Amino acid sequence: MTNKRILVTGATGFVGRHLVAALLARGSHLSLAVRSDQRVDPIVRSNELVRVICCGDLADAELSSAFTDIDRVVHVAGLAHVAKADADSAAAKFEKANVAATKSLVMESLRHDLRTFINISSIRSVAGNTSAVYITDDTNPAPDGEYGKSKLAAERIVSEQLGRHCMAISLRPPLIVGADARGNWANLQKLARSGLPLPFASIRNQRHYLSIQTLIEALCHLLDRPARPDQSGNYCIADPQPITLPALITQLRRGMGLGPRLFSCPPFVFDWIGAATGRRRQLAALTGPLHIDATRFNQTFEFESTLSLDEAIRISGAGFNSLARSTNSHRQDMR
Repeated sequence: MTNKRILVTGATGFVGRHLVAALLARGSHLSLAVRSDQRVDPIVRSNELVRVICCGDLADAELSSAFTDIDRVVHVAGLAHVAKADADSAAAKFEKANVAATKSLVMESLRHDLRTFINISSIRSVAGNTSAVYITDDTNPAPDGEYGKSKLAAERIVSEQLGRHCMAISLRPPLIVGADARGNWANLQKLARSGLPLPFASIRNQRHYLSIQTLIEALCHLLDRPARPDQSGNYCIADPQPITLPALITQLRRGMGLGPRLFSCPPFVFDWIGAATGRRRQLAALTGPLHIDATRFNQTFEFESTLSLDEAIRISGAGFNSLARSTNSHRQDMR
């Protein structure tokens, strides 16, 4: 094992926090490139294995100091959502946060003797929120909106610039399951925790997801492996078993100590609700299929997850419940 450090960007975000915790538990020496050290957990900041580098915006940062004693990089930082009020400038925001920032990091990486560079991309670099056919690593890219386009552009920078310099990998996960996830998964957990009867019993879609536990296991596995530049490339990654929406809600609520409380509703009702509320895409991401084939990643890197998706969803539900109760208790204490 190397005694060199691992550089992690986006260390204060959802995936970054879990990755840092797992790497510290293994005794890894880390350098964390962050906008501000105030967002780093004080316990992490004071850990003797950790070096915090405040570099501001990666797109404009001078990164040479962040690469001291580095031989592996995990690039997690990025922008996934833009507020509706900023829709007109979404392309520019995604370009700076996802493309320019990645290019800055890659250009600095070329000046150093790296073993491994891992870029966290998204399945939306190649497809939309639904797909009735299996998405593979060879799927012809059809990026989903400005976000997907920016992620595909970032993947190409990593592949074209670093592919022969080190083992340069971009991972394409679907929606990530975890109690402290934000965005669509957080909204789904809120819906489950409401306890309201939900009209999903007759939906038979099959969707692939990725638990935070499986993603972190995969990242640690890659960081441990001998670096082979011939294995560079873009890889779909997902938990092996897809799940229907009714089964997902059932597992979430089981983790929350709730019953399923599902009833049937004709499919056309969802189309009507989507059209009436302007949330057709969001509903499709719940009720439509999404098939992802991660076979190439699993076989190339000899990877097998240790936690089933059902169990991960129950853990997520239980954790979300605990977080919600803690937040409510804190609010009451502040009154």
